[in-house]
Amino acid sequence: MSSTKMQAADTAPPDPTLFQYTNALKQFISPTTIPPEKATGPVPTNKWWGNLLSLNAAGRLDPVYPSPYAIFIDNVAATIACSYLYDSMHQGPINVNGAISYYYFPRSSNLIFSCQAPSVQFAVEDWDDLTVQVSLTSGGSAFLRSVMALGQAFMTIQHGDVPICLSSESGIAAVDGQPFGDGFVYHGQADVGKFVVTLHNGQRWLVCWSSPAKGALTFTCDKQALKSGAHFNGIVQAAIVASDDALQILEQYAVVTCDTVHGFQYHWETRRAAVQSQQPTQASPPVLHFVLEHHKSILTFHSQAVVPALTLHSHTRGPMTAYLIDNASGSVWDFAFSEQVEQNVERCAQFHAPRDPSVQDIVENRLVDHLQDEINTAATWTLPPGYYFKGKALQKYGSLCLLAAKLASFKEFQTQVAPLAATALSKLKQLLDTANEFPLSAAMVYHLDPSYMTKNTRLCAWIETLVRDVMSASTADAYFPRFRHFDWFLGHALSHGVTSVVDGKDEESTSEEINCWYGIALWASVTGNTRYVSGILFENKCDYTTWFSASRECIHGIQMLPVSPVLEFSRPLSFVAEEWADVLCKLELPPSNAWQSLLMANYSAICPQTACAQLQHCAMDDGLSRAYALYYSLTRPSS
Repeated sequence: MSSTKMQAADTAPPDPTLFQYTNALKQFISPTTIPPEKATGPVPTNKWWGNLLSLNAAGRLDPVYPSPYAIFIDNVAATIACSYLYDSMHQGPINVNGAISYYYFPRSSNLIFSCQAPSVQFAVEDWDDLTVQVSLTSGGSAFLRSVMALGQAFMTIQHGDVPICLSSESGIAAVDGQPFGDGFVYHGQADVGKFVVTLHNGQRWLVCWSSPAKGALTFTCDKQALKSGAHFNGIVQAAIVASDDALQILEQYAVVTCDTVHGFQYHWETRRAAVQSQQPTQASPPVLHFVLEHHKSILTFHSQAVVPALTLHSHTRGPMTAYLIDNASGSVWDFAFSEQVEQNVERCAQFHAPRDPSVQDIVENRLVDHLQDEINTAATWTLPPGYYFKGKALQKYGSLCLLAAKLASFKEFQTQVAPLAATALSKLKQLLDTANEFPLSAAMVYHLDPSYMTKNTRLCAWIETLVRDVMSASTADAYFPRFRHFDWFLGHALSHGVTSVVDGKDEESTSEEINCWYGIALWASVTGNTRYVSGILFENKCDYTTWFSASRECIHGIQMLPVSPVLEFSRPLSFVAEEWADVLCKLELPPSNAWQSLLMANYSAICPQTACAQLQHCAMDDGLSRAYALYYSLTRPSS
């Protein structure tokens, strides 16, 4: 998807009569490491590099994880450490499923770059869709500056009027096979060079440099640091060396750095040719970059770009394979889903299930009776406090309205259900008049009664602004960051905002994110604004738990909320069957446990008859009505 396809139509200020300006949040927490000229505009706080926006309680920066590497920036010591931590994984105990309960990667600074200058300050200088530019700066000319990206093959650090100074928490054992210690000397050239640094932990790192300067560049051992004798102005790159074959590949594509990235495209600027000898070449080699497994099926260019001999591991997202961004691809990576996937998404991202239940199933499962009971129960139509539970309740009531409209379209039930549909819609409108923060519920009302939104233009403007806050696609929007939450490389959103998290950002909730995009898609469909259609997993830790409970029904059930037609796409039958066979079938939940309602709605993809039998009498989750759970279960695709 290119940036030209994602320009938002609205970049005007939000209506001040709907959204009164306040800076009260800054008194609680706000970015503290960005320059003043950037602070006045929108800041994308929910990005993989968000830990760099503010300091933790100790006044330090927490790590960021541009996999396959982990980056530890010490704003006090003025250092940037690049680490590859996969081999140091720490695993928790085996859980009841026979799998490890959690794993993470303890902090270890493998290769440390030091900014040898006085009074160094850290700053997040710039960013785009996929990269961030940071610096450690002393005065006007002495600095370390780096542009980092997810999937980067090299840690690239521009040096400005400072010596190259490398060290390691593990200690440097050798440089190009020469033992490192007191009396060590390495003679190189300032314009171009490379060596392999071996650490005492067994790791090998390729270090390459390039500079417009000429002359000698000598390295010595200075207090266990590998340090150049002269100040350096140029590019230094480092990469983990997993094998001798990997070393040859890395040497071939070193000292090529990225420029900017926008709109799920990679645009690269080749600043210097690869180093294959002590003399720079005139060639412009491709850029080496790592992809995740899910990228392989959506990359659109020639398969020869893959470099299978170079595979590393991300921290929590599996193996990463090196690919080339070369002239054959126009120096651009395009990602595209197949037409079948697009059709499946469109088919499931609708108000109603892709298929109707049979009249016989509706009668045998007493769907109309359950619908009538839930619509006519006055206590049902109340809103609990808090955005989370209020949103669940509104979507539950909206699903009752949709179900009533659906059943009223059957001639067999029209007389009985049509009045119920009118009653339900009237109740939902009353709730929406006081709780208008939820685009999905508003879309449901708009779908059922377009005249309601025509009469409530301020409500439409309110919701349009909320959607813009999440989905602004324009770099010209001065009020909302471009794609505030969504990460185009990872394929999902990240959370936690400005708050520092030592294990990196996490997705927080897969189900909530899917429901967000589902709601925006439905809002787009009813308003015609098609520009909007487009466990806890941290970046350094994977934990089999939830924020609120370690019970297995909660860990899995929370991923099934809310029950809606789009789950057919996000939770395919193959996954549901595997999850049921491996974990969920072993749970023995009493009918009084409300999580049972979610697990049974999910299980209906495998055996709808059994699921419907359980849903007739089990306790219900507070965001799911019995009638809608039965309807959902009766409309699953046949296996």
